[in-house]
Amino acid sequence: MRSLLDDLRNAVRALAKRPRFLLAVVVPLALGMGANVAIFAIVDAVLFRQLPVREPEGLLRVFTVDRGRPEETIGTSYPLYADYRDRATAFSGLAGYSDPAGVHVTVDRRMPERVNCMLVTGNYFEVLGVPTPVGRGLAPADDAAGAANVAVISDRYWRTLFDGDPGAVGAVIRVGGTPFTVVGVAGAEFTGIDLDTPAGRPDLWFPVNAVATVTPEVADLKPLTAEGFGWLNVVGRIAPGTARAQADAQLAAIADERIARYCIEEFKKAEGVDLSGMNLQHAILNRARITNVNLRGANLQHASLYEAKLYGTNLQGANLQFARLEGAKFDENTILPDGNKWTPGMNMARFTDPRHPDFWSAT
Repeated sequence: MRSLLDDLRNAVRALAKRPRFLLAVVVPLALGMGANVAIFAIVDAVLFRQLPVREPEGLLRVFTVDRGRPEETIGTSYPLYADYRDRATAFSGLAGYSDPAGVHVTVDRRMPERVNCMLVTGNYFEVLGVPTPVGRGLAPADDAAGAANVAVISDRYWRTLFDGDPGAVGAVIRVGGTPFTVVGVAGAEFTGIDLDTPAGRPDLWFPVNAVATVTPEVADLKPLTAEGFGWLNVVGRIAPGTARAQADAQLAAIADERIARYCIEEFKKAEGVDLSGMNLQHAILNRARITNVNLRGANLQHASLYEAKLYGTNLQGANLQFARLEGAKFDENTILPDGNKWTPGMNMARFTDPRHPDFWSAT
């Protein structure tokens, strides 16, 4: 997988030149991700067995797969990761980490040096069981808003930059002028868990709350709160006695619930986006403004659209069976499931109630 942070830098630079396009692209893309993500595989990386961590055979990589392109994996958003972490009892711990990215680091008055780094959750070293013979690893408290800027350095970097001096703990390094205090040195053999990454092995690990400082280009995308911004990889330690299938099913249920909730909230604000084929069964969209939205072929079975505004919306081929449409508003540009345009006085029960003598079904 290419360096996500480097890709994001390039994408944000390009989109920033066209701010109107940014809004038009980011929202549909995020919604599209929510609609398409359906398969959640837990894959045991054979390379984990070579890692200098505690009981590597208990580690599992968690991948999110786009059902439209199952050969490609999708990053996990921080809110979804946090949901996994807090609710997935099939794991004794789940940690998140970014792809490696290069940053310019200054120590004392030396010239800035480009160093590979990773942004990781505070439990990263704990979940993996990575020793920190000098100082400490990162901790969950380091993720908290307002926490001090801290970093863990690799053994190689410690010996190269600090000549292996234990006094390196407490030293200050600067990234883009922002100071970070070194709190620990990772074990000598540990250089991350993705041994074959083309971006190179990391020598610095920062807590995820430093993402806007380390990569300021993505700050406006709100990486710690945006549901549709998948920038984390996830690794977990499966709980003793837990079957892989149980863990897989548990993560899938958590993700399905969160993504559906996210899509519905974003959908309420959608205008002029393509949501064709989206599964919105049982969605609560009361009083939503759904203007000029493409819902062609969407599944709105049992959806509640009470007093929703569907002006100019394309519902051709959509499944509205048992949908609640009381007070819903249409206009002459609204395309109905049968391909005809809405006209005043039209009885929409023809599309929602199977008992209607002229009931129209998408199937």
